[in-house]
Amino acid sequence: MFSNPDMVRQLMYLSERKPVEGAISDWCDASYLAELRETNVVVDGEKLPHKYFSQPTDLALAFSSDGVLINGRRGGPSTSPMVMQIMNLHPDRRTHREFSLRLGNIGGPKAPRNMHSYEAPLDEELVELARGVPTYNALTGEIFILRAYNIYKFGDMRSMEKFLNTKGASSPDACWTCSQTGFLHPEQTIYFAALAKPTNTGIKGRSWPAANPPIRTEEDYRIACEKIANAPTRAFKESLQKHFGINGPPSMRRVGSMDRPRSYATDLMHMIPENVIPNLVKLITGTFKGLDDGHENYELGEELMDEVFIETGRAMKTIPSAFVRNLAGGPTKFPAEGWLFWFTHMAPGLLQGRLPSKYHTHLCALAKIIKTCLEPSLTHERINELELEIVDWALEKYEE
Repeated sequence: MFSNPDMVRQLMYLSERKPVEGAISDWCDASYLAELRETNVVVDGEKLPHKYFSQPTDLALAFSSDGVLINGRRGGPSTSPMVMQIMNLHPDRRTHREFSLRLGNIGGPKAPRNMHSYEAPLDEELVELARGVPTYNALTGEIFILRAYNIYKFGDMRSMEKFLNTKGASSPDACWTCSQTGFLHPEQTIYFAALAKPTNTGIKGRSWPAANPPIRTEEDYRIACEKIANAPTRAFKESLQKHFGINGPPSMRRVGSMDRPRSYATDLMHMIPENVIPNLVKLITGTFKGLDDGHENYELGEELMDEVFIETGRAMKTIPSAFVRNLAGGPTKFPAEGWLFWFTHMAPGLLQGRLPSKYHTHLCALAKIIKTCLEPSLTHERINELELEIVDWALEKYEE
């Protein structure tokens, strides 16, 4: 890339971009980059003399790996592509195929168990790039020391668990972001990460602050990994792994450019358009896990909701395909982007006058939250307000 003058100019977006004061409109506006620039590079525990992103040519990388079905065949063979984004590029370009680094595929038929065994060569190259590699710059005509640091990991929850080498929902400490402890019902095998202990179950536990949960830090993980590695017996090691929710060090571990929890993205696609929204629709349809509407009256019934989705299909005739793929097939055929479009742009109108007022208001509040999250720029003040709106919607009104 540095042998192409035009590409070098594009890679200078990060160093030449002027941030909007008091707002976040790209990843580099957040506090993490500023902190890295004041931090010496660490490789294999050794502190190097230079700091992260001390040169305008330093590259920021984001790694993605996730299993996909070949040819979209349900239950068929799968593979796990490994892809690297270059975050120095403009947002319009960094996700495009021609600008990404395709590192290879982890073959199926099953998902990999030990990610480190596959990502060790990448970890080795990141060590070289952290120390610096002599490179020719076609724009200046000079040799310079190229450095690059992986600072983000993208993927779904299962992919993130493998990358971080955590135990997931089989541990009371399933969350890689906070140290909130889950509850295990006597009849269940999966821990439920409730913010307050469930009532009438006899489970002992504590409550956690919704707006300010206890955050897990890199130091927390380091101490936990040391205790696990130094366990005197296998049985004690396994008990520590379950207690901390950690199997061992993450798959890429040699360069200290990754920070928990900020470097590991939240899987919003599965969380919101493929979980919260469909479940909310099932709840108002009256088909959610056998629940009824209790003392209230918010269920519309399957017949009325069928009418809603018939009207959705008719509306697709006037909606450009560039906005969303065809939703005429009904909710069982909606992809994630379909649920997102329908819920934010169609559901508020389709359900007005059908859903009782306070429940319609609650539904519209989530649509507003989603639209706000998709804004190209947000002030710090608006982000703080948004956090409170999310807590109010999910942990106050939704549970009520």
